[in-house]
Amino acid sequence: ETDKDGVVKLVPGTNGTCKVEALAAGEVLVTPKTADGGLKVKEHPSFKVTVKEPVPLTGISLPESMKLGIGDSIELKVTFEPEDATNKEIKWTFSPENDKITLTPGEDGKCTITAKADCEEAEITVTAISGEDETFTAECKVSVVAPVAVTAVSLDKSELKLKDGDTATLTATITPDDATNKILDWTVNKEGIIKLTPAEDGSSCLVETLDASKVETVTVTAKSTDGSNKTATCEVTVEPVKVEGVSLNRTTLTVILGEEAQTL
Repeated sequence: ETDKDGVVKLVPGTNGTCKVEALAAGEVLVTPKTADGGLKVKEHPSFKVTVKEPVPLTGISLPESMKLGIGDSIELKVTFEPEDATNKEIKWTFSPENDKITLTPGEDGKCTITAKADCEEAEITVTAISGEDETFTAECKVSVVAPVAVTAVSLDKSELKLKDGDTATLTATITPDDATNKILDWTVNKEGIIKLTPAEDGSSCLVETLDASKVETVTVTAKSTDGSNKTATCEVTVEPVKVEGVSLNRTTLTVILGEEAQTL
């Protein structure tokens, strides 16, 4: 049973199961009971169900162009607008047809493109199509070429200090400049301290503080994804904002015995 009507519909099933159907936005407390009215669940006898309004998708985008080495794979990722859109279903196609190139759709708007070892150099257009209604499309020109491996990765900063609410951008340089796959994988060695938001092409990464309650240092690593495993790191230190002074809203205070307490 629920503590209010009109938010969800409960459809009891077999073997103690129950389907929950959304009716309207809101929160409701659901309590499972036996047919005779007794509680059936001893642990966590009630649970909260939150129903949210769907967030409509307003657009999608892909990197304008990418290179794919023969015998290699790259990952394309759709950028959704807004980021919290409810329906992120994507269909993938490419043209012209080429039996030496495959697309493998993943989750969250990702797709892996693979060129077989016996593939010849080619130019293809990869298209992402949103949802069943195919409302939005985005294209990326992919050049299939003889692979040029990454030989080095460097960052524009080796150390970074951030306070609560601060942001900074790390920018990578990849050597050689004509490396086929320039996409980098950005990671941090400890979660919950900072947030990483890589750029679409992976060449830079936005760093934001999440927890600056105490001084702590974490390591951000940018790693090549072409199999060369080249890396570069930056030590990011977060620290709380120091209190520089304290002042009171008055310099004197008179408190009358028996009357209400005064607030400073």
